[in-house]
Amino acid sequence: MTFTLTVDTARFRNHVRDVIARNEQAGASVLPVIKGNGYGFTRDALAKEASEIGLAQICVGTIWEASDALTHFTGKVVVLEPFNTFDVSAAVKWKELLADFSERLVMLIGNPDVTAARESGVQHVWIEGATSMHRFGLAPHQIASVIKALGSEIAIAGFSVHLPIAQPTVSSVLGFEAHTPANASAKVQETLGWISWLKEIVADLDIPLTLNVSHLSVSEIAQIKASQPQVELQIRLGTSLWLGDSKALSVTGTVLAIGQLKDHERAGYQQKSGGQQVVVVSGGTAHGVAVSAPITTSSLRKRGIAVAEGLAQAVGKVRSPFLSGGTNLQFVEPPHMQVSLLWCDDKNLKVGDQLSCTVRNTTAHFDVIEWK
Repeated sequence: MTFTLTVDTARFRNHVRDVIARNEQAGASVLPVIKGNGYGFTRDALAKEASEIGLAQICVGTIWEASDALTHFTGKVVVLEPFNTFDVSAAVKWKELLADFSERLVMLIGNPDVTAARESGVQHVWIEGATSMHRFGLAPHQIASVIKALGSEIAIAGFSVHLPIAQPTVSSVLGFEAHTPANASAKVQETLGWISWLKEIVADLDIPLTLNVSHLSVSEIAQIKASQPQVELQIRLGTSLWLGDSKALSVTGTVLAIGQLKDHERAGYQQKSGGQQVVVVSGGTAHGVAVSAPITTSSLRKRGIAVAEGLAQAVGKVRSPFLSGGTNLQFVEPPHMQVSLLWCDDKNLKVGDQLSCTVRNTTAHFDVIEWK
């Protein structure tokens, strides 16, 4: 039962290097994000890729992902989830890892209470500002007091702002006073606003202004850099870096069995009818097949798709992500843990054939990853 991700290694690496080069030309160094399932490749594999490229830093999602990163990557490892003293288990893990890796492990500070963070043994921190994301972060008036509370023995490696993917509303940036270009997007305005605040803060400190950002296009980075050339910009990239060239990746499931049904026969756990031939293919919920996040229906097209798929499910016709002859096959029933049952009338299909599958790589787990 093999569910496989095949990587065109040369094409994949060319894309990664091209993304890094384009962002550097625009004025920002790239900080690769390696978190969760490692975008389908595994975190270890991507950490090794980053090492081979020669990058100085990578970002992981949580402190629980830091151990492997520190093993497979030789540079600094930044944990994107801010330190939280109320997350007791995570705080213990921080102290454990900092005992051995204080020179390479970077903590994000997004809370004004820094007593526990200071006592953890951390030596390098980023300070996160609260943006229109409204997730983590400090207000501008809190940052100076946090820096003072951290003490001179802890190095401020830079500041971080986590921007939304969509453009924020104008009201989200009204609190910032900055001279911005007339054609600047709301995200550019918000970033420049933060820079104007942070310039005042670092003026009293003997540190350069380093700002790492997220979800900005190359053109937006160039616009920010042109407006504030003295600021060192870093851009955190995950999906667009690792998964930006979909043609470098292919996912397949192995046909394991083909069953012929007689008239009135049914198939599956729920004994469903719908065809004469049932194909059993590798790939189920344990692999992330048919697992998806809630869809933001931000357009009429997306709303129409959601309505159409809902109606199809209501009558028992659920399209699968597996394709045969360029057409999505229908599920017999919801996928099992490690296999899926599909209706398929193609008599040329045989056991051992590979069916291509469309999956969300950020939630997928593969039995085999073939780098070719």
